[in-house]
Amino acid sequence: MRQALNKASFESKIRTSVKPVVVEFWAPWCVPCKIMSPLLDKVSADYQDKVEIIRLNADQNPELARALRIMGIPTLLGFRNGREVIRRAGAQNEVALRAIFEALYLEKPLIQGPAPLNRLLRLAVGLALGVFGWLNEVNYILLGAAALIFFSAVYDRCPVYRVIAPRLAGFFQRLISS
Repeated sequence: MRQALNKASFESKIRTSVKPVVVEFWAPWCVPCKIMSPLLDKVSADYQDKVEIIRLNADQNPELARALRIMGIPTLLGFRNGREVIRRAGAQNEVALRAIFEALYLEKPLIQGPAPLNRLLRLAVGLALGVFGWLNEVNYILLGAAALIFFSAVYDRCPVYRVIAPRLAGFFQRLISS
């Protein structure tokens, strides 16, 4: 449903919803919004009994967009129990949309890893940098950079990261809020 809301009615709607809520900020002139719209319709239809969707035209709701720090469109916000738990800017493909709805419905954190080609490139660069750092009189700076790049390719599959990431996100969110 596409609608116009002020900040108070929006916050009331989010707080009183018994289901998780996905909020889409879009605009009629936005080409990525037009591309994503049928995908969002399809995914939201599959989750219609589990997740509520609110579609807000950013041009008709500028105060709300500013209040929620919407910097670009399309932007998807996920709310659970009245709190924002997911934020994704830019057009999302169907797999990413399903992951957002699934994470909200199952009350799990949304951890999306890099695309397969991106993962492969990160692994290759990390490995090459590591070999170069090792063969170049053991350069610890290069080895550290290689480890970070390598980890950026596999972080989503690391069980320790999956446990720590939501806690760190919550900690920093509380730190920013206070």
